[in-house]
Amino acid sequence: DYTSYDFKFGELYYRITEDHWAYGYEVRVVDPGIYYTQYSVNDYGDYYDDLTTLDIPESVQFNGNTYEVTSIGPGAFMGCKNLETIKLPNSIKEIGKSAFKRCPITTITIPENVNYIGQEAFDYTKITSVIWNAKSCPVYFEDNYSYSILFENLSSQITSFTFGETVDSIPDYICYNMKALESVVILDGATHIGTYAFSGCNLTTFNIPNSIVCIGERAFMYCYSLSSITLSNNIKTIEAEAFYICSALSFINLPNT
Repeated sequence: DYTSYDFKFGELYYRITEDHWAYGYEVRVVDPGIYYTQYSVNDYGDYYDDLTTLDIPESVQFNGNTYEVTSIGPGAFMGCKNLETIKLPNSIKEIGKSAFKRCPITTITIPENVNYIGQEAFDYTKITSVIWNAKSCPVYFEDNYSYSILFENLSSQITSFTFGETVDSIPDYICYNMKALESVVILDGATHIGTYAFSGCNLTTFNIPNSIVCIGERAFMYCYSLSSITLSNNIKTIEAEAFYICSALSFINLPNT
C-alpha cells in the first residue's frame, strides 16, 4: 500500500499512530510517495527531494493536540539525494526499513530510546561515523535461511564508532567485520559486549571501560591486528572464543574479578 498521512506540519508529513487521552498521542514521520510491502520499499514521489538538512521535532501540533514523534516510516527519506545532515530527537523509538537508504549523510546519531531499526535503514549512505546512544536495540536480522546486519553494507567505510553513556549493552554484531574501523569509544554505562560485536575488525588497540562485566562469545574473533586490549577491572565473564584467532594479541592481563 501507499503510505497514507494525516497531516503536514512544517516540511514533514505525519501519520497518527496513537490518538487517545489514556494511551497518549503519537505520530510517525512518513513519505506519502512510498509504496511498500513486507518484502520491498519503493519511492514513487518527490516529497522530500529538496531537503538538505533534517531536524525532526520531538512533538508536533494538530487539531489542538500535541503529538509525540516516536517513529520514522519505511523509506521515509529514501533516495533524498541532497540530504546531508540529520538530527533525530530522543522521542524516536523506531526507524523503519530503508528509512535513509541512499542519502548522502556522513554521520548518524542513534537516540537513546530507539529499540527498533529496520533492515537497510542506512544502506548506500556515506556514513563514516556513528554515535550509538540506544539503550537496547538489535542490529541482527534473521529471516528463514538468510540473515543481515544493520551496518553490513557500510562495513568498508565506517571509521569511527562511539557508544554513549545511555547504552545498556553493546548489541550482537554491531561492528561485525568493519574493516575500516579505526576508533571505538565505549563510555561508562554498558555492562555487556555482545556476541560477534567486533569480530573481524582491523582494530589494533581496544579499551574496555569499568562498567563492562561480560564479554560475549566471539566478540573479538578474527581481529588479526588487535595487539593491545585493556580489560575492565570489573570483568566477571569472558565467554567462549571471545579472542579466538587474535594472532597479534600475545598478552592479556586478567583482573582479579
